[in-house]
Amino acid sequence: TRGHALETLAGVTDVVLDKTGTLTEGRFAVANVIALGALAQSECLALAGALCRGGEHPVARALVAAAGDRTFARRLTRLRNHPGQGVEALLDGRPIRIGRRDFVDALAMCGDDDDDSDNASDNASSNASDNAIKNSTNNAAGDQAALDALRQHLHDGASPVWLGDRHGLLAVFVLSDTERGQAAELLARLHALGLRCHLISGDSQATVCWWARHFGIHAAHGRVSPEGKRDYVAALQRDGAVVLAIGDGINDGPVLAQAQVSIALGSGAPLAQVGADAVLTHDGIADVATALAIARRTRAVIRQNLGWAFAYNVVAIPLAASGHVTAWMAGVGMSLSSLLVVANAWRLLRVPKGR
Repeated sequence: TRGHALETLAGVTDVVLDKTGTLTEGRFAVANVIALGALAQSECLALAGALCRGGEHPVARALVAAAGDRTFARRLTRLRNHPGQGVEALLDGRPIRIGRRDFVDALAMCGDDDDDSDNASDNASSNASDNAIKNSTNNAAGDQAALDALRQHLHDGASPVWLGDRHGLLAVFVLSDTERGQAAELLARLHALGLRCHLISGDSQATVCWWARHFGIHAAHGRVSPEGKRDYVAALQRDGAVVLAIGDGINDGPVLAQAQVSIALGSGAPLAQVGADAVLTHDGIADVATALAIARRTRAVIRQNLGWAFAYNVVAIPLAASGHVTAWMAGVGMSLSSLLVVANAWRLLRVPKGR
C-alpha cells in the first residue's frame, strides 16, 4: 500500500469498477455456441480455441477449455492481441478476428471497397444490443431458436464473444459468469457511504447494463477500451471528483494509474497490482468499503486531536506564562492531554464493519 492511499481514500467521491473479475468471478464457461456462417459449431469452437490458446484473459481461457482436444486443421499465423478488443490472426492468409462485436464487424466492413475502417467501426458500435443480435443472425435467419437463446443469455448477464472474417460473422459464443462473493454487500455499503458508483467494462452494453441493474448501479458503460476507461476517469476528475478505481486485469492498468487512488485484487494480473496504490490480498472485496470507512474515521480523529491540541495550548500557554499554572500542574496537564489524544485514536480499532 502506497503512503497516500489511506489519506486519499477519505476524500473519495466516486468509485469506478470493472466488471469481469471484480464484481464477477471472471471464471467464464461457454454456455452456448451459435454458428452464423458455413462452419459447424465444433469447427467454430476449435477455431476459437486455436485463436485464444496462450491468452491470459479469462474469456480466452474459457474458450480454450471449451475447445478441449479439438484441433483446427487449417493454419493460423500472425496472431495479434488487441487489448480490450480481441484477437486477430491470418487463416490461410486471410484475416480473421474473435472478440467484441464492433472489433469483428470492422474487419468485415474493411473488405468492402466502398467503406473505410473508421466508418465501419463507428456504424458497428452505434447499433443497439437487440439490433446487433438480429443483424448478426442474417446468415441464419431461419434459426429463430438460436436468436432467442442468444437474447435470453444476454438478458441473464452473459457475455457474447464474436467470431468473423471479411465475409461476415461466423459464430457467437455465449459465456456465462457468476457474481463474486460479497460484491452485492460492497455496492450496498458504498451507496450507504454516499459514493457514486460507475460500472465501466469492455463487455457489451446489454451485458453491462444487466449487471448494473443487478447491483443497483446507475452509471454503466459498455464497449469501453482500456484507454476509454482512463479518459472516463479523467472526465470525472475535471468535474472535481476524487476517484477510486477497482480492477483486476491488464486492461485495467490505465484506469488504475489515472485514478487518484486505486485498488487491485490480489487474484488479478500482476501488472494491475504493480500499477495500483493498494492490493486486496484476500477474496473479501467488501473490505474495500471497510477501508473507506476507516479512512474517513481516521481523518475525523486526526481533526479532533488537532482541534483538542490547539484548544489546550491556546488556554494553557497564557495561563502558564502568567504564573497561574505551576510546574506540576503543567506536567499533569500535558500527560492528560496526550492520554486523551491516544484514547481518541484507539476508537479506530472499533470501526463498525457495516459503516
